[in-house]
Amino acid sequence: MDDQAATDRPIGATRPGSSRAARNARPMSVFPFGVSRKRLEQAVRELGVPVAVARDLDEADAVVTLRNYYKSKPAALRDAESNGVPIYVLKTNTILQMENMLASLFDLEADPQEAALRETAEAIGLVQASGRPVELTPQNAYVRRLQHQMAEKNALMSRSRGAEPNRRVELIPDDGGRWR
Repeated sequence: MDDQAATDRPIGATRPGSSRAARNARPMSVFPFGVSRKRLEQAVRELGVPVAVARDLDEADAVVTLRNYYKSKPAALRDAESNGVPIYVLKTNTILQMENMLASLFDLEADPQEAALRETAEAIGLVQASGRPVELTPQNAYVRRLQHQMAEKNALMSRSRGAEPNRRVELIPDDGGRWR
């Protein structure tokens, strides 16, 4: 490797694929390990970031995995870590978590209200598909009101639970039954 290429790389970067110059030349390659490939691709599309979802761990510039996989340290993650591939750990396998990770990776400004409403829309789809209640992340009163309005527009019941600052909306399928 020549001296010029070494100076273009950020301090601590061990792989040529992680340099800023290489990121501008080609999309960053991310390998989903235990994470929904379809959801990751959707998060990339929605944010419009230059990321290609890798099919193979060997061609990846970074790995995205879930907390439970990272804790158990399978051989593939150990190999990636020993090769200097950054590993990003998500709490849950949701599009919102993936978008937050990508936004922080690419230094994007994330509007918390927009993210909360996107989470609500995703949860409405889950409730309608599964028929099970879904609890959303804690929000301020204004955002909770918007979430309740979205639930009403989609023929779902909703209620706020918990105490401030952890008060959150629960979306409940409107099956004509009583609240629990």
